[in-house]
Amino acid sequence: MRGIALNALLAAVKFAGGIFGHTYALIADGAESMIDILSSLLVWAGFRVAARPPDENHPYGHGKAEPLAALAVAGFIFAIAGWIGWSAIREILTPHQGPHWATLPLLAGVVAVKMWFSR
Repeated sequence: MRGIALNALLAAVKFAGGIFGHTYALIADGAESMIDILSSLLVWAGFRVAARPPDENHPYGHGKAEPLAALAVAGFIFAIAGWIGWSAIREILTPHQGPHWATLPLLAGVVAVKMWFSR
C-alpha cells in the first residue's frame, strides 16, 4: 500500500508539472503512473476473488476472476494509450509554447524518488 500511495503522489506531481510546465511528456507519464496504480488494485482484487473457495453459485470456484481482472487492465491501458495518442496528434497540429524551464528540476526529482523507491 505504501508503493501505491507513493505512486499516487508521483502521478499528481507529474500531472501538475506537465500542466503548469506545458509538457505533455510529464502528463503522459502521470497517466501511466495512474494506470500502474489502477492495474495493481485490479490485479490485487482479482487475486482476492479468485482465492475464494467454491460456493453455491460458483461450484468450480472463482478462478475466472484473474483473467477478468487482466482484461480490465488491458482495457484501461488501451484507453489511456488512445487518449495520449489523440492528445499528441492534436498538439502536433496546433502551435503551442515550449515547456517551462522548471519542469526539468521537477523531472529530476521524480527520477530520484523512483530510483530510491526501486532499491
